[in-house]
Amino acid sequence: MTGGTVKSRAFALVYEDDDVIVVDKAAGVLTVPTLRRERVTLVDEVSRYLSRGPRITKQAIIVHRLDRETGGLVVFGKSQRAADVLMQRWSDHERRYAALVAGVVVKDSGTINTRLVTDDRNLDRRSSHDGSGEEAITHFSVVTRVDGATLLDVVLETGRRNQIRVHLAEQRHPILGDDRYGGLGRHRRWDDRHLGLQARTLSFPQPRTGAPLSFELALPATFQRFLKR
Repeated sequence: MTGGTVKSRAFALVYEDDDVIVVDKAAGVLTVPTLRRERVTLVDEVSRYLSRGPRITKQAIIVHRLDRETGGLVVFGKSQRAADVLMQRWSDHERRYAALVAGVVVKDSGTINTRLVTDDRNLDRRSSHDGSGEEAITHFSVVTRVDGATLLDVVLETGRRNQIRVHLAEQRHPILGDDRYGGLGRHRRWDDRHLGLQARTLSFPQPRTGAPLSFELALPATFQRFLKR
């Protein structure tokens, strides 16, 4: 069953079957609640949709997450079994992002491979220089260069927290609108209220049948307006 109209400020329905549900998460929405117990989160809103009402009686099962500021494709299991099957080989699934970054990226393509650690003081992520942390691998290729900025197609080989944002910022090409890692991520034509990052493509086998499922979103309106000017 393909996507239809769903009244939620947190997501738009992209695909649903007996085992999984794929949604387009709105930028600015948390995937899961924090210790502050936010009332509007993606997992709760999807669970309410599955429950067909405000009272959650059917829980959407987390498979992966997006940063709060990042919009785009997220898949949930409709059962723990379906979610477990997806998570078992999650690193093998294709996840592609559209990233608008500051500056002109000279190399047409490349790979960033570092180990990411968390700063205990502010919980920011950074690459370590002593071999500690989690391996993080990001592949990128240039889609277009325009007016002092670059649109990248980014493929994750690993899925660490803030991975794309940290890797690109450390290359001195931070994502536009990134007030956490941005530093240089400013452009006179970009609205800094938006993060120039979208989870655009998601491919994985259906957990019950193994049939390939693949989804791709159009670029957000904010991206399209920037690229057309």
